Amino acid sequence: SYFFYGFLLTGVSVAIAAPFVVGNGELVWRERDLMWFLGKAAKALLAAVVISIIEESFFRVLLLRKLKENFSFVIAAALCSALYAFVHFIAPVKSFEYPGLSLFIGFEYLYLVLERVFSFGIFPALFGLFLVGMILCFAIEKTQSLMLCIGMHAGWVFGLKSLQYFTSVADGYEFPISLGRRYFLVGHPVGWLSIAFVGLVLIFILRKRSMKGEQLHAV
Repeated sequence: SYFFYGFLLTGVSVAIAAPFVVGNGELVWRERDLMWFLGKAAKALLAAVVISIIEESFFRVLLLRKLKENFSFVIAAALCSALYAFVHFIAPVKSFEYPGLSLFIGFEYLYLVLERVFSFGIFPALFGLFLVGMILCFAIEKTQSLMLCIGMHAGWVFGLKSLQYFTSVADGYEFPISLGRRYFLVGHPVGWLSIAFVGLVLIFILRKRSMKGEQLHAV
């Protein structure tokens, strides 16, 4: 049930944000038949679950737990979330052409990879992903439920992937340099608000559950 509730919470947050982005004229709704959308949604769901299991097992269990051995929770969560945000932009440089054997070829390729990571254009998305990481760290710290984090993560991934299928880029609009379509929403102010919405709802639910537990304990 934790997985389902987490998935529903974050998935709905993306669904709420999508019309605002389309309304701004940056994206437009795509017209396709229902079976095409259902097929894409099934693939997105499978990918979302697999990605979430792998990333949450590493970041929220192994890494966060290790960092907490040496730092307070807030610092550990911040370091974990910062790394979580940055690794999303470490990817192969498809335009790179191997020039032949060279002593410094490895360093040259590494520079091209890191050049994107420290590009100013990705800072908005880094901030959005950092917020996501902090919320997931908070969730597992307060509930000790990995399934909740996997569900929340899967809901976000599923929502973002589905948004790519349900919309296309509006004529004349260009994505920020180095950001691209994939991380467009997490780098958008509307996306930040939807992420913050998830955090506020989570805090409200956990506080309400805590107050209920205190009342039962008092009785």
